Amino acid sequence: MMLAKDLPLSQFPLQLVLTGPKSFKQVTVTVADKSEAIRAIYFYNRLYICETFITWLNARANVFKHVNEEARAELAEAFARVFNEDRKASLDYMCELILLNQRVIKLLAPKEDSDYYKKYAKEIIPIVTFCQSMKGVPRAC
Repeated sequence: MMLAKDLPLSQFPLQLVLTGPKSFKQVTVTVADKSEAIRAIYFYNRLYICETFITWLNARANVFKHVNEEARAELAEAFARVFNEDRKASLDYMCELILLNQRVIKLLAPKEDSDYYKKYAKEIIPIVTFCQSMKGVPRAC
């Protein structure tokens, strides 16, 4: 993921290679100015965060169902529904949702000795860190 504050200081038009949802992993976007670049970065970051969290939460719900932890399964499903219903919300909203629910995320996280922990450490923890770093970043226009 890229932060708007990390924009290269080169001349426009500029080509950005952005990571999006798994359905298209990376996309190259040509932007005419900084404002357009910020909008593109926000759009693809939001898509990535939303799809990644929905996929992870649904997987966690399935794991909890298999080990008869229905309360945690229902919590994961409910949290996934929030992301699904708010899929078109702003990146700022998505980050705030994640930051306000860090305790829930930790409750749903696999244990460090679990086979599922690597995926959590590789995808979910960096998103939480990214959301924490969003404070003070220029907003999309």
